[in-house]
Amino acid sequence: MKNKKILVGIVILIAVAAIFLFLKKNSIPGEENRPAENISWNDLLPQAEEVIKQKFGGENLRQIGIYEEGDITGDGIPEALVYTGLGGAYTDQLVLMIMENQKPAFAKFKEKNGNISGLVFLSGSSVRHGELVEMIPEDKAVYSASWSMSESGEMEECLVDVYLWNGYLFEYSDVLSGGSEQALCKELY
Repeated sequence: MKNKKILVGIVILIAVAAIFLFLKKNSIPGEENRPAENISWNDLLPQAEEVIKQKFGGENLRQIGIYEEGDITGDGIPEALVYTGLGGAYTDQLVLMIMENQKPAFAKFKEKNGNISGLVFLSGSSVRHGELVEMIPEDKAVYSASWSMSESGEMEECLVDVYLWNGYLFEYSDVLSGGSEQALCKELY
């Protein structure tokens, strides 16, 4: 009986060691694609602009530029919200860009309906409408909000979408979207 316990203990130790070594070896997906030095999105702007032009065309009305940077995937490499050069009367279009195979690429999002794609966010406001997008590195999240006010200043609509990094893409979070919506909309009103 004592020998069985020792044998079981040894098997468990070997399994734990194997799992630890596997996790350590595979702890950062895509590490082989990691740039050798710190990246600067301002330096990468010409490459990012080419990716944006391929997606949206070359007839940008405004200058493409970096809106915000932050490491929201937790891999030590910053991501960037980038102006596409397009927008509306009071908004600018933004896309989240990541480094993929050492080149700027659009981040992938899994939407509430399950579709996976790159998303376009809006930022800006007018007297009655507003749009914003924020990167929250400590939450590994991207928050997007939009709101509308009536002529009398009453809140008509307020929506918040929160996307969390899951190791591969940014996935819509029902729980965080609902809680953030309550907090933000209360703050705005």
